[in-house]
Amino acid sequence: MLKLKFTYKVLTALILLLLLLLIFQGPEFNNSNFFKEHIKPTVKTIVLPILNSLKGLSVSPKEFDIYLKKKSLRRIRSIRDQAIKDGFFIENKGKYFPGKLEYDDEDYKIKIRLKGDLTDHLQGIKWSYRIKVLKNKLVNNMASFSIQHPNTRNFIYEWIFHKALKREGLIALDYDFISVNINDEDFGVYAMEEHFNDQVLKKNNRKPGPILKFSEEWQWKEAYERRMDNISYDEIFEKTFFKSQITGFHLNEIFKDSIKNEQYLYAVKMLESFRKGVLNTSEVFDIDQLAKFYALCDVLGAQHATAWRNARYYFNNSTQKLEPIGYDGNAGEYIEKIIGHKQTVASDSIVDTLNNYHLLLFKDLSFRSTYNEYLYLYSDPSYIEDLLTECEGEMKGHLELISSEFPRFTFRREVFDKNKERIRTALSSGGVLMDLQQE
Repeated sequence: MLKLKFTYKVLTALILLLLLLLIFQGPEFNNSNFFKEHIKPTVKTIVLPILNSLKGLSVSPKEFDIYLKKKSLRRIRSIRDQAIKDGFFIENKGKYFPGKLEYDDEDYKIKIRLKGDLTDHLQGIKWSYRIKVLKNKLVNNMASFSIQHPNTRNFIYEWIFHKALKREGLIALDYDFISVNINDEDFGVYAMEEHFNDQVLKKNNRKPGPILKFSEEWQWKEAYERRMDNISYDEIFEKTFFKSQITGFHLNEIFKDSIKNEQYLYAVKMLESFRKGVLNTSEVFDIDQLAKFYALCDVLGAQHATAWRNARYYFNNSTQKLEPIGYDGNAGEYIEKIIGHKQTVASDSIVDTLNNYHLLLFKDLSFRSTYNEYLYLYSDPSYIEDLLTECEGEMKGHLELISSEFPRFTFRREVFDKNKERIRTALSSGGVLMDLQQE
């Protein structure tokens, strides 16, 4: 380890020395255009990736060794190949296979399957998996989780998103970066994302309760069946918000418990009443939690988490309200408009075209007002600075691990700064949704 650190320092010094020699070699090298046209691109495309990869040499990652029977692995490959051929992951999507996971000198029995809707989760050799740990055990303090290509959730930005949620008292998922071997074959760095269960609620200081979602099953089946009709996903998704089934996680356990079942049915009825326009946002959701969530999604470029198909809600029996759970934010994106922008909701031009959902949410004046307050708070120049300072130590280790395989990835905080500027512009120009005619 010490030798690797020494090697990194020596190579870094040599590269910097080489750059200085290039810059000061002659008068033409002092020309600003030469620096801009030649030196700067070289540093960005060659030198920085080399330095990033060298940083990863000294990392000792959490290492997962997964073992599957050869027959199971062949079947998984067959399911994956069929999904690639279809262009959608529909066939045998819920098929689990038994396996063993070794981590931190312990063996765990697991169930594992492929995951994803589109085939972006199944490209190359680094496929996405859902893993359940059996016998009530935890791996890396998680009972069930997904492992996927770090790019699937935009590398370190999704980790920052969950850190921010937890910092603000919202329900967040544990998110980590690990090294994965399958049957002794090295598959490199994966992102590890916790899945929904009572363990998540406990870690977020919530009592056990139902977790709801709008099912995507119908929309993906229609998309698959109509894949030859030259129809866009947006056209299909737009129609399916009002058709999608409201369902939950771990329903078999819920149905066996009369108290949990009663809570679940009440929560489903409440969310359905909201969708039908019978109940407003304040009557169904904890608007303080929801407003924080939407404002953070704006600042952190995680608007993908606000699409109805990615919405996950915990029913808090104490408050009798629904609380958002952060999921699939794809954080770190530059936003065009804030979610609550009046033109955004009115023109259906946000991340997807499913803004009947956003329209219903933002019709509520109390929610809009609270959302505005948190937009001001989170777009304050000091907010991101404080957040990143708190994350700095842990983030450094994650970035070094990511760099060991993806040396061209560089964390850039300016995406957050640009988003803050857009938010402040919207707030100052009256662009926030405060005068919706449909109210």
